[in-house]
Amino acid sequence: MAVSPDGKQFLGNNGSGSSYTLWDANELSVVDQFDNAILSDSYTKYMTTPVYSPNGRYVAYATEFDDDLGSVMVVYDLKNRHFSHQLPMLKKTSGLAWSPDSEEIVIWNYGRLIKYNLDDDEVVQQGEVKGQDGADRMF
Repeated sequence: MAVSPDGKQFLGNNGSGSSYTLWDANELSVVDQFDNAILSDSYTKYMTTPVYSPNGRYVAYATEFDDDLGSVMVVYDLKNRHFSHQLPMLKKTSGLAWSPDSEEIVIWNYGRLIKYNLDDDEVVQQGEVKGQDGADRMF
């Protein structure tokens, strides 16, 4: 479950499957529902908690593959109602955080930090976090 920065909407998953529902917080009515376009329910092991961008336009989350071969970070554009970005990962993604200007996402991915720029649609920086198991086997 995640609440938009302005508190007017919230986003949730029923705990199984690969879809999210966007709710109007005041009316408690469904605004939108979107399925994970990347993976089907049968191939989704888990989905991270969605994280709203500070400007409220995007929500990002990661989905781990059922075969433990990796995950994918996806960004859903709430304004245009479509998946705008996706970034395949080789291992489990544990967390996501947005930059204050909503232009970059930092991804914690199995002992590595990866900074992804939405405008350029590319990884702009990445590095190993010392002392984390598996970090040396990531890439």
